[in-house]
Amino acid sequence: MMPPHLGVYAQEKAHQTTEFSRHVREAGFIVDVITRVEDGIVGADWPKFLRKCEFTVGMKGGASIADLYGLLYARVEARRQRRTHHHDTAESVSFLRRRDGRHRFSAFSPRLFEAAAAGACQVLRPDYYLGVLEPWVHYLPLNSDFSNVQEVLLAMRELEQCQAIANNSYEQLIDSGKFSYRRLVDDAVNDLLADSPSAVATTWCEMVTYLRRATQLCEPDTMHLHDAAVHLIHETLSSHHKVGQFAQKQVTNSISQLGCFDWFREQYENARTDSLSLRTPWIWRSLLSVD
Repeated sequence: MMPPHLGVYAQEKAHQTTEFSRHVREAGFIVDVITRVEDGIVGADWPKFLRKCEFTVGMKGGASIADLYGLLYARVEARRQRRTHHHDTAESVSFLRRRDGRHRFSAFSPRLFEAAAAGACQVLRPDYYLGVLEPWVHYLPLNSDFSNVQEVLLAMRELEQCQAIANNSYEQLIDSGKFSYRRLVDDAVNDLLADSPSAVATTWCEMVTYLRRATQLCEPDTMHLHDAAVHLIHETLSSHHKVGQFAQKQVTNSISQLGCFDWFREQYENARTDSLSLRTPWIWRSLLSVD
């Protein structure tokens, strides 16, 4: 259950899961759902768990309140400290309710890729999923008001049909390569090189060569290298931003001193050992210091 300061939309995924679990359990299915943070399954145990599941339920991730400076979070926490036996939701707190729903910040959740890779048939809220997932073809559509829940439960008993839907999802999200790191790197560097300053074009070409070579590796931590490198390339090209100018100087100087391979090895090790970077790989990273 996401905290209330993120809005109703952020909490809908947990509500959807618990409510649907009740219907599924009553229909005789085996259900394994927990919403407490302390019971979360992390690391390698998560894909192992998913591979045991015939179905998963989900929707886009996101929020419906923008708490840019953490002020709402602070007010909610202060309220929680005063009311230790009361559970607040985004709808029950007036100062949250007034701000909720003005915008919706939603995104295609990584969990959809994970479920597809694990071969689980997904039960999802109908939505726009990057234009690649269609209801009844790649997932079972569950309306937000549960008005079609009986239809979904009947479909879940047609195991051959559900297996075909899971296969379609796998082919679209995983097997097609549309969302692979290789495609990400190609798209990112092609766009960034077009705006690259001519003075450092040679350096960027070396970085691109290394990135594309890295996409061919099968090491488990390759994704962290991609996250770090693509983000750093973006930062160095943000020449209109003070941080970008600083990053560009740091990167070019560091690569000149270390060489492209050693510089990327350093970034790779940073990405592996920095737990915060692993959680939020797109945050700005402090670069190697240069005398």
